[in-house]
Amino acid sequence: MTSVRPRSSDAGRTGIALPHRHQLAFHVVRDGGVVPSLHTMARFAAAGFAESPGALSPSVFWWHEGSFTEVATQHDTGLHVELTQEAMDLAARLAGG
Repeated sequence: MTSVRPRSSDAGRTGIALPHRHQLAFHVVRDGGVVPSLHTMARFAAAGFAESPGALSPSVFWWHEGSFTEVATQHDTGLHVELTQEAMDLAARLAGG
């Protein structure tokens, strides 16, 4: 794979994790399953970050308006999720709320 580009309709709907130099995970939010996806991605990022050389980040980031914002990270004390207002609004819309 040489490039990954979100469709314009997916703008502001992408969660990204880059735990180390050889792993990338992304999830385009298309329904109300954003919170379970964030939990899974945060566990994936934390495990990859802790166990691999070339560690980059244990966090999940929200891609919105051309920049990244940290929204979820796994700590020893558990998962910490802090969604941006845009992410919360999107999750509510997709969940029908």
